[in-house]
Amino acid sequence: MASHLKNTLKTTFYFILFSYLFRLSNGVFSEELSEAISIKRMEKTTHLHFFFHDIHSGKSPSAMLNYEFSEGEFNGSSISVLGRNLWMDDVREMPIVGGSGRFRYASGYALAHTVWLDLNTGDAVVEYNVGFRSFRKY
Repeated sequence: MASHLKNTLKTTFYFILFSYLFRLSNGVFSEELSEAISIKRMEKTTHLHFFFHDIHSGKSPSAMLNYEFSEGEFNGSSISVLGRNLWMDDVREMPIVGGSGRFRYASGYALAHTVWLDLNTGDAVVEYNVGFRSFRKY
């Protein structure tokens, strides 16, 4: 009789232990899944189009640009572009490597096209088409 009670207690103990462990591992998976879904809902795609003037110098021009918005809906936000800017090419593609404010965690691309260039002074007007994704709280 004592042996039967001992086996029943062991079985009950292991059943409760494994149920608890299964619940813990199952709970973590579902939390990660719901977080992934909520992050996807926060993702926002933005497209910008603007012109930029620059003075080039040096043998191997590259660009590290940080565009800050100083008014309107995106006031105080910025995006950062990093890449090789070969002014001789008609269209240059550079990656967006980050951002701040409303554009936190931004990633995307910037296409630069030289509209006007003075070879004597190095002055230029450059058209930028920018597309990127960022996460927003709202």
